[in-house]
Amino acid sequence: MRLFENIDDSELVRKINSGEKRAYQELFERYAPRIFQFAKSYLKNKPDAEELVQ
Repeated sequence: MRLFENIDDSELVRKINSGEKRAYQELFERYAPRIFQFAKSYLKNKPDAEELVQ
């Protein structure tokens, strides 16, 4: 179980603004797959999409 799994996005942003690095990681993990899929469909290039998401 992830530490911030049950915390909503707005609370994660508050924690990020307070310097909580793990909250940033959780937010990234939530949205990285969607961002990657969008980037891949837009760029039509998997390596470039992976680079963008990193």
